This record gives sequence, structure tokens and C-alpha cells, in this order.
Amino acid sequence: MKKVEITCSACIPVLKGIIQYFTDIKYFFKPEFKTERYYLHFFLSLAIALPIIAGLLFMSHLETTPLLYQIFIGAFITYGINWHRENKKMDPEKGVPFSQTDVNFGSYGGAIAPLIIKLILLLVCYEIKF
Repeated sequence: MKKVEITCSACIPVLKGIIQYFTDIKYFFKPEFKTERYYLHFFLSLAIALPIIAGLLFMSHLETTPLLYQIFIGAFITYGINWHRENKKMDPEKGVPFSQTDVNFGSYGGAIAPLIIKLILLLVCYEIKF
């Protein structure tokens, strides 16, 4: 009986990308957050994602789905927007490289947007007074 060896050439880069996605969170607490301007990607993506997610919540009844799914949708949309932006701005001849960390920070902003919308809905609908 022959031994079957299955190889996955895409598994290692995908695994490295997933690990980098979660390890880039450390930059929220480091000076690079300001010096590398990661805050711009985070807050601009949050501002872009808020109306998009709010529109999806109310137009396509996304509010009936679990919050984790809403977070995934927000992160996925802003990941795509930031990935496209980084590809357009990338110019190796001028020294502007593609930055996966910039894309990840944009995605974090999109992941926070559904949480903010949910918090606003809780405050408005249940009239919580502080």
C-alpha cells in the first residue's frame, strides 16, 4: 500500500497571516500606534464602517444575526477596503511598501463598528440613564 502525502502550499502563508492579524493588536499599546500612523487606519475605517454596517443592519435585517457575525462582516468589509487602498498606494520605486499591519488596523476599526452600533441601540431602545 502506497503512502499518500498531502501537501498544502497555501496553508503556511495563510496561517502566518492569521497569526499576524492577532499579533498586530500589540501595536495599540506601543508608540508605533502614533509614529506609524496606525490610528488613521483604525479611526477612518471605523468612520467608514459605521454607516455601512448601520445600513446593512436596518436595510437587510442584519440585526437578527448574532453579534459575532456582524463583527465579522464589518471586519471583512473594511479589510477589503484597506487592502485595495494599500495596493493602490504601494509604489516600491518611491519606497512606499505594502503594509499588512495597516490593513489589519483598518479591519479592527470595522470590527468595532457593530459593537458601537449595538451599544447605541441599547442606550436608545432601553433608555438607560446614567
